[in-house]
Amino acid sequence: ISLELDDGSFSTTAELRESPQEISIQTKLQPKSVAIDPHHEVFRRLYREEIPPTIDLVLGDKDRIMVYPTGGDNSLQAAYKELAEILAAGEGLIKADTEVTDIDITRKSLFILGGLTENKQAKVFKENIPKNFSIQEGGFTVNDVSYHNKGDAFLITRRNPGNGEKGITLFFGFDSDTIKNLAYKIPRYGKYSYLVFKEGKNIDKGIFAVSDSPLKRYIKK
Repeated sequence: ISLELDDGSFSTTAELRESPQEISIQTKLQPKSVAIDPHHEVFRRLYREEIPPTIDLVLGDKDRIMVYPTGGDNSLQAAYKELAEILAAGEGLIKADTEVTDIDITRKSLFILGGLTENKQAKVFKENIPKNFSIQEGGFTVNDVSYHNKGDAFLITRRNPGNGEKGITLFFGFDSDTIKNLAYKIPRYGKYSYLVFKEGKNIDKGIFAVSDSPLKRYIKK
């Protein structure tokens, strides 16, 4: 049990022998917050809010939809559609961006292929993206570094804003060869939330931090 105080933090361990059980902890100052198992050291089933969104959240969902674009260059469209078929691996559905319904968006995990000018569903990431990240027409920014060259590619996964049990992944690159070459590499990075590739090589990757937990409460004075 971790308590945040004005003059620092205080941690203690409590042994539970009954359910439910009340525990009393005395501190010199009123805590700002109290958290149970903040570092996930107890063997337990995690709450959804404690699990970061990763590529596996989408690719591991057998009910996912691979969404290929209908806009942009024809060679890119073909590369994205080929990638959709490879990543689908015979599971879930493959749909064009124009075929995705509102029900699909709120009930399914989506793997969106193509950037803002190519895939109509990519717009969901315009607002649903962390600080120091952004996507633009013809480029993207990750950790305040901008990318816009031919061999650059970007993948990001977030929780579905319409259904927290599901995820949404966006992937796009700037040339068809880059897209095709990454087809079999992407699943190897399943535990990550975002990936940046340059000329087929992964140069940045990470897991988004989770700040909210049902096991943490803030205390008002």
